[in-house]
Amino acid sequence: MSSAEYANFLGFKGYLTERDTNRDSKIINFLEEHIIDGLVYLSSSPENQWIRNYASRCGMSLEDFLDYYGYKKSKYDYNYVSQRKNEKYKNELKKYIVENPNTVYISSQEPIYQTLYNIAQQNNMTLDDYIQLLGYTRSKGRNSLIELSGEINKILSVENEKIEKKISSNEKIKRNHLLINRLKEFYSYECQLCTENQKMTIQKKDGTKYVEVHHIKNLSEEYDEEGTLDRLNNLIVVCPNHHKMLHYHNGGYRKIVKTNNGLAFTNDSSDIIPIVHNKHLTSNE
Repeated sequence: MSSAEYANFLGFKGYLTERDTNRDSKIINFLEEHIIDGLVYLSSSPENQWIRNYASRCGMSLEDFLDYYGYKKSKYDYNYVSQRKNEKYKNELKKYIVENPNTVYISSQEPIYQTLYNIAQQNNMTLDDYIQLLGYTRSKGRNSLIELSGEINKILSVENEKIEKKISSNEKIKRNHLLINRLKEFYSYECQLCTENQKMTIQKKDGTKYVEVHHIKNLSEEYDEEGTLDRLNNLIVVCPNHHKMLHYHNGGYRKIVKTNNGLAFTNDSSDIIPIVHNKHLTSNE
């Protein structure tokens, strides 16, 4: 089929534009997401209605439309999403994790909430059941990360005051230690950079593990790290070994960047240390 014939098939006259090519790619990607055992399964979900409407505008049944693209539609209208789509939502839910290992909190105001709710309803499941199917546990209320942030905001409210108020050094140290201790507790005294194979646990008498808190960027060189008021996004829980690496290895790691697998520290030599466990940091790119 020539480009002109294809354009006519899509309802256009003239040559195929970049916009048409993008639409074609969107259709193919959509169909690929809904394949199970070689057949395209489409539920009656509103999110799938656009492709039915598009086929109709082209003067074709949905079956003929899929056939043109080289796909076969299931004879049955199964009310569940494909394995690939499940995987898509599973990955999307990672950013809603609020507790180890896989507890998520989704506000009803989030777009993904309604999407997951609709999928659950189509499959005669509760929202909690569907989220569990994806490998997560749903938290019904505001999570401890939010509570932690609220507590830390109170602890650090002094940062919003003008420096002229001159808080004493002892008060600064007291407030910063409280923040550090809460963050260690939040991460269960585990290094955020250690993989399972790297862990060298130091057990203290009280049963907790020994970890340290690294300041990613020193806000003031007038104070040592343990005496400087800081912000949540400038702190990370680490083991002693990783703490020394962040400070000294090849000049130290002072920047967080995004990678395909999440966030990582980098230095001037472009060395990378992945952040394995993260529930509060963002990139400073």
